[in-house]
Amino acid sequence: MSTSRGSRTRTTDRARTSRSALVPNREPLRYGGVKLDAHGGVTGFVARGPSAADSFHFVGPQVVQAEVFRSIPSGSVMRTIGGLYDELIAARPGSVRGFVSNASCWDVGTIADYWATSWALADPQSGASGRSILWNDVQVGAGAVLDECIVTDHVRVPSGRALPSHGSRKHRNRHARRQPFLDRIMTDLSSADVQTRLDSYLAQSGLASRGARVVPLTGDASDRRYFRVLAGDSPSVVLALHVGPIDFATLPFANVAELFSRVPLPVPAILGHSDREGIVELEDLGDVTLQAHLGAATPEEHAALYREAVALIEHLQRRGRELEDGERYLPYRIAFDAEKLRWELDFFTRHFVLGYRGVQLTPAERDGARRRVARDRRRARVGTARALSSRLSQPQPDAPSQPSAHD
Repeated sequence: MSTSRGSRTRTTDRARTSRSALVPNREPLRYGGVKLDAHGGVTGFVARGPSAADSFHFVGPQVVQAEVFRSIPSGSVMRTIGGLYDELIAARPGSVRGFVSNASCWDVGTIADYWATSWALADPQSGASGRSILWNDVQVGAGAVLDECIVTDHVRVPSGRALPSHGSRKHRNRHARRQPFLDRIMTDLSSADVQTRLDSYLAQSGLASRGARVVPLTGDASDRRYFRVLAGDSPSVVLALHVGPIDFATLPFANVAELFSRVPLPVPAILGHSDREGIVELEDLGDVTLQAHLGAATPEEHAALYREAVALIEHLQRRGRELEDGERYLPYRIAFDAEKLRWELDFFTRHFVLGYRGVQLTPAERDGARRRVARDRRRARVGTARALSSRLSQPQPDAPSQPSAHD
């Protein structure tokens, strides 16, 4: 990000401030981020990677007092990040600030980003099928087949020509190590099976009749896929797509959801499901995590939010003992013991390290990680949830001071 000095306005030194629009950095391994203090002041900027965890993503707009640029010689160019803003932060902490919102952020910097953004913003009335993207002045000859292609301006596709999918087996094998994210999102958007299942559920649920638009959500380390459905003026919903058909009545997620409703805990409501399509429809709480919300909150709000979060944990453990039923509810039949932790570690390795990040581990590395799992120790059992953290919890839309835990 850079800026060129233009006209300037005389203001006092106290007014030398900048405010930038930020959203939670949901992909710190891909994007660098902005670090905020408890009052919303920018404390610094970090490169992508582990250091970008818990940071915020700059999405473009910023409001800056003209006086901030006084030190820049006329006609010259200076970087703001890595230059002007860093100097201002060092000289006057709190003078550079962030405005955190729940805005959507769509990137077009890679093929996968461009593909996802194009279909997310496509006019739902256009009849687009999601199979290929054609730019301006493209002519496709009779009998030609375009399978998941991006065709740029002025291209002429000869009659009878078949252009294979970029998700073909050969392509996937060649890029499996370098671009796991690309292959994954192409599968999310382009698989005929996935599209058929989504279309079927939209029709069954009545969402299709309201001009529903499906937007893929960022992948994670699991064997499920998530899609946000935008349907006119109705509240958006999230569809959790399983790898195949499900039996909702025996689904662990449904079992735990029933238990949480009896506690009760403020978790996303299950709005519908389809066993045949392997889909569960969920209440959409948006993208702002409790952690992101805290980034722009006051210290007083911090304390209140965490008190409520801790109160929810205490309520879960106390009511959990009262509701304990070893036959009915799954949490009372399992524990985070050595066996369960080894299962979690293997799941993490398979779906995150190998599947999501595309990193190959040697047998020695995998065995070493398993050996580090602590031995089981007999302790009193209480009801808990592994996802009760500020990064995996969200403020309720209509009650920002009340956290809602996902599991």
